[in-house]
Amino acid sequence: MARLGYPYLALTVMLIALVATSVVAHVPLFGGGGGGLNEAREVDDPTKSWVIYTTYDGPGHVDYYRMSLKEGDLISLGLIVPASEGDRGFAPDIVLMGPGLEHDDAFPSQVQRADEGYIVIGSEEPSHLMYEPFSPSTFYEMAGIEITAPADGDYYVAVYDDSDGGEYGLVVGKRESFTLSEWLTTPFSLLTVYRWEGQQWWAILLPGTVAFLIGFSASSLGLRGSERRMDARWLLLALSGSLMIASAATFGFQTASKLLQVGELEPAAALSVAFTLVPLLLGIVTLRMAHRATGVAFSPRSRLALLAVAALGLLSWSGWVIGPVLAAVAAFLPDQREGRR
Repeated sequence: MARLGYPYLALTVMLIALVATSVVAHVPLFGGGGGGLNEAREVDDPTKSWVIYTTYDGPGHVDYYRMSLKEGDLISLGLIVPASEGDRGFAPDIVLMGPGLEHDDAFPSQVQRADEGYIVIGSEEPSHLMYEPFSPSTFYEMAGIEITAPADGDYYVAVYDDSDGGEYGLVVGKRESFTLSEWLTTPFSLLTVYRWEGQQWWAILLPGTVAFLIGFSASSLGLRGSERRMDARWLLLALSGSLMIASAATFGFQTASKLLQVGELEPAAALSVAFTLVPLLLGIVTLRMAHRATGVAFSPRSRLALLAVAALGLLSWSGWVIGPVLAAVAAFLPDQREGRR
């Protein structure tokens, strides 16, 4: 059966690096704030690191968010905008309202005021584009604050501006952690982040679609050129490997295009490269197994190797979850002659 040992050392090293550095990733959320203090959007676990990607609807509109905090909790807030929005001058401001906050600045007239203290956090002209390797994405940091909550209670965040509106992201919290469901759904969320940046859906999906077609076609041609026959395991593995390669192409394209935007090689890009290479190598390994597994008995060792590929795929966001799941299903399929007994 397929000799799969040679890529695993490199894969393991890269995945250890991915998991070890995943503590700097934000959990993406979508949808705007409420239209008033009474309708403010609740931010669950506000000390955890989130980014709420949304759209500001324009003058006269204010987005409100509510955070329940204990005295001594860290209040960490930031406001980011995509590169295209920052370049045209979109720069919304923030007001933080809550118990125990002091207030020196004039309160903005368009914002509903809570019966508490407040801090006005104005946007500043950004000096350079920031590169985020886990998306990968580029954005301008417009405003931010880190303070300790002076008292227990509800704190409100209002985002407002006098412009015609635009896309922004509200960054909340600094404690980095993912639940299992958040980790598994992040690859899909990243596609929506690219749309938030202003990319069209066809441009987002094109690199992955082309890579999928190339991978599946290559596997099909390889099968036709051999004496092996197509079966269910081949189909599952061919789809799985092609999906993993497609996700690598999507992530790699975004990495390259964002680095071109930044105009320099960011050290953090090494992490983006790892998130590209791991799915690519897993996809190649899976396609090789698809070709070698057709019409023959599938050994226990090969089944375990395939389950390892599936696990590594889930850890590295390969194949948008679907790819690793298909690989795991293929590992449990009986051989054809076993099925006839």
